[in-house]
Amino acid sequence: LACIIVTVGFGIGWARIKTENSSDVLWVPDKCESRDDENWVKSTFGEAEGGASFYLTVKSNYSSIYGDNAINLPLIYEAFQIDQAVRSIVVSKNGLNYSYNDLCYKNSDDVCSYNDVLQYWNRNLTTYLAAVGGSSSNPTAGSQQTLIQTVNYPIFPDNRTVSTLTIFGGLTLANTTDNSGESVTYLSGAGVVVISYSLESSVPSSVSELWYNAFISLFEDSFSKSLSYADVAYVANNSADKEIGRSINDNIILVIIAVIIFIVVAVLGLSDLHPVSTRTLLGVMGVVSAIFALVVGYGLSMIFGISFTMLDEVLPFILLGVAVDCMFILTKSYDVEAAENPSHTLKQRMTKVLSSAGLSVQVTLMASTVAFALGTISELPSIRWFSVFATMSTFSIMISSTAFFMCVFVMTEWRIAANRYEIFCCFIRGGNRRRRSMTTTTTTIEEGAVGGGGKNEEEKKEER
Repeated sequence: LACIIVTVGFGIGWARIKTENSSDVLWVPDKCESRDDENWVKSTFGEAEGGASFYLTVKSNYSSIYGDNAINLPLIYEAFQIDQAVRSIVVSKNGLNYSYNDLCYKNSDDVCSYNDVLQYWNRNLTTYLAAVGGSSSNPTAGSQQTLIQTVNYPIFPDNRTVSTLTIFGGLTLANTTDNSGESVTYLSGAGVVVISYSLESSVPSSVSELWYNAFISLFEDSFSKSLSYADVAYVANNSADKEIGRSINDNIILVIIAVIIFIVVAVLGLSDLHPVSTRTLLGVMGVVSAIFALVVGYGLSMIFGISFTMLDEVLPFILLGVAVDCMFILTKSYDVEAAENPSHTLKQRMTKVLSSAGLSVQVTLMASTVAFALGTISELPSIRWFSVFATMSTFSIMISSTAFFMCVFVMTEWRIAANRYEIFCCFIRGGNRRRRSMTTTTTTIEEGAVGGGGKNEEEKKEER
């Protein structure tokens, strides 16, 4: 009961789970010159909290018309439609509504800062259509030449410098001759058009998370398949976190499968066909003991604020195997002791098992705990956090294998000694009792014999 209470108590730490996926955080030492320089730049010049982007390319069924050139009239038209929908996103938190204008990263003029192709027309579809001679009823109408001339201007209408490499991808350059007869290189096409949005660093993470989720939902529900001329890809600041969450959910299924496999192995290893002497439930509880240890180890790590990373997803598969291995060592050691010393009491047998095989198990787990603990001094946060999870979990297995599993083991032997059924333990089976063989799971029948789980008079006195 105490073990279950402790498991629930430390399991509350799972409520504090936080994930980390940024490569510069996971694989760059905390204290190094590049990290110090980065922190100085951020503290001096500030930074955007993060953002979201979508990427447009030409649909395959229009490649015969536009090739792979995403700088074309209908694609830009659809970019305006998406942009209007994105900037119309409103999220609510604690009774307050937040639009994109409330959350966006603002420039020195205190207006939302943009750096993409739509800014050539001040993000106004009417202005765009008038400039290229287009039509709202026919996205393909207009002057492609005027569009290409516009995107070659080095300055936006608000006098900010254009960064061509950040608003287009897969650039195609061509040469022409200017009025003076000199050759001039210009941008004639691009494989990808990028539209980006940035949020202010002061935006609470809970609010920005809502906006990112709404951004992703907008594309999943509306634009991922509804566009006529463009294929769209999209990403938000929390996209990697969502993928980690999806991966965790997928791996939960794998962990469940692993647990089932370990239960099957444990049951096959500890069961026999006799309704009393079988230890089927003991095998199941051995796996449950390992699960308790993992819940405690991970929960305790999360209580201390350790971030969960992709590396930590492999631990359950490793540690479940370690815990089940310990279970087999302890049970088989007990069977050997019971066969060699059938006259010993249960207390004497358990004492011998814990002082021999139990000590070996504890020393091995303690050595593993110390080995993992050494990893916590690593300069790399990913290795350090993984080592914390592994250390806490291995130590929890060491405690659980003694405090929980051995208690269940003793209760199982009491049941066998009382000649009670395993599943219906309230009922006593009539007839002869069984004694376990030292080398196999087969048993022999002796009238009134004290077998692997039997009791002699001294043990009955101790129990009373």
